[in-house]
Amino acid sequence: MQSRSKTGPMRALKRRLLLATVLCTAGATLALPAAPAAAKPADDDQKELEQLLLDAVRDARFEDTFDYGPVEGLCPASRALCPDTAPPIAHMPNIDLAVIELDDRGHATAAANVLVSRDFPRGKVVAVDRRVGPAGSFGVSSVRWRRWDMARADGGTFDDETGERLTTKAWSDPFAIGSDLVPGREQASTTFMSPYPASLFKLIVAFRIMRLVDGGTLSLDDGVPPLPAAPAAPTPSEPPSAEPPSAEPPSAALPDGVVAAPTPAVAAPAGAAPATGAFAPAATRRSARTDESLSTVHAGRQGDEPAGQTVRQAMFAMITYSDNEAARSLLRLLHQRGDLPAMQAELDALGLQTLQIKDTNPTTGGNWQPGSISMTSMDTARLLWLIDGGVGTLWNRPDGRPVQASLLSKQSRDHLRSLLADQAYHEALSTTIFCGKDGVPAGIPAREPARWIDPGTGTVTVDGYFYDNDVRPCNAAAEVTFDHKTGLTYNYGADAGIVRSIAGKPGRHYVISFISSLGYRYVDESFAERTTTTPCEDATSPICYTQQIPVMAKLIDDGLAARR
Repeated sequence: MQSRSKTGPMRALKRRLLLATVLCTAGATLALPAAPAAAKPADDDQKELEQLLLDAVRDARFEDTFDYGPVEGLCPASRALCPDTAPPIAHMPNIDLAVIELDDRGHATAAANVLVSRDFPRGKVVAVDRRVGPAGSFGVSSVRWRRWDMARADGGTFDDETGERLTTKAWSDPFAIGSDLVPGREQASTTFMSPYPASLFKLIVAFRIMRLVDGGTLSLDDGVPPLPAAPAAPTPSEPPSAEPPSAEPPSAALPDGVVAAPTPAVAAPAGAAPATGAFAPAATRRSARTDESLSTVHAGRQGDEPAGQTVRQAMFAMITYSDNEAARSLLRLLHQRGDLPAMQAELDALGLQTLQIKDTNPTTGGNWQPGSISMTSMDTARLLWLIDGGVGTLWNRPDGRPVQASLLSKQSRDHLRSLLADQAYHEALSTTIFCGKDGVPAGIPAREPARWIDPGTGTVTVDGYFYDNDVRPCNAAAEVTFDHKTGLTYNYGADAGIVRSIAGKPGRHYVISFISSLGYRYVDESFAERTTTTPCEDATSPICYTQQIPVMAKLIDDGLAARR
């Protein structure tokens, strides 16, 4: 790391000359139509960034994680069915990590993608397309992306009540027909099964909503379609209906010992539904092969969707505290407009083919299935890059046409960034919400949004979760803003966003995306001997991600700060 910080003005001059050379020659090397080409990263910057990410995933030591098992809600509570201590993780998790480093004009100076799985436990740098290719420039067409298959990852399926293995499936078993996220990659040198992005996929929904607003066919003040009422129970003289009820399940009660936390310091937009209630462990155990939209962890309201909600209010709830009810309402809106095929067509045309929302229920907006909803980190990073903005061409589409920063209006970009800036859960790549908490290392040194902070105590309350650490010292020491979105379920953990330096702090500007199979079933060694609940079920300051994640993030951020 230190050698990178001593390059001095000669290296900075070399970077500028290399970038100027690339910009001057890009039109000839890329053979694009008469449009400005996206800049190609300089070789030195590219190699340094690749090595930085590879070193970070290795030094984080994800192999030191412990696993409470494949059935959500079974362990550690069911002592007769669970081992005394959560065992070490059996295989390396699947991790998809990408970073795009940006200059002051919002142009890429380097981009890198590192994958981790049991096939490459030490991590693998995969090639990023530096010219137009099947995924466009800055895409990753060197990987055959496969849809997530939980049974393949767990080695089979398991009984939800006893944890007994029901079927066996090997990691090496042939993939099913239709498992490719993007067709035509059969000759790719690397195969990677892409983890479910959890609530990170709400970023795609938000982007599409703002594209419709820009197109003048939708207003943020329009209403969202309410959840249809469940059909009335049949009378004795009526035959039972063949159609299952479409209503969502009722709200779960708070678990024993959980006290309702104070309300957020600053209210949501006028008319927005408040965040309510803390996480309640599942009443019945379940495997991961069910509708993830029914998850109760960091998921907002449970079955109390308000009437008369606007698009603006639903967007706020969906992004800032990851409200599932709001996300379902916006998906119903897109279904109602027949817009999901057009959304996917636009993503494909932009080269973001791995960003996919498929098979959701048009009536409820639910049925979020791993494998049907997918994101890869470089495509997620490019979407965030577009939201961040810049000047002129950002990258080139698969057909060679430029993707301009102006694809999103300034108003839409500002609105999306304001929502991402107010996202409450700084608990994965950044850990400010745990400021000073024992056993929680620092990640990206970002500010916790003031909206959620009690000004008198510095504690944070969001969606019924109470974090009792005073975050004000960490906010005062923060070096960057981090406009981001997290995702979390029992089996999956994700975080992705835009990092910009605060004035007067060491300079860096980059987009980072982390998508993994590290949900809250995976814990650090200090929590492996729990006998009743996972740390994510704690009433105060729940820790839902393994702390190897912020360790990795800080290594990356420190390295990027030194490079500037």
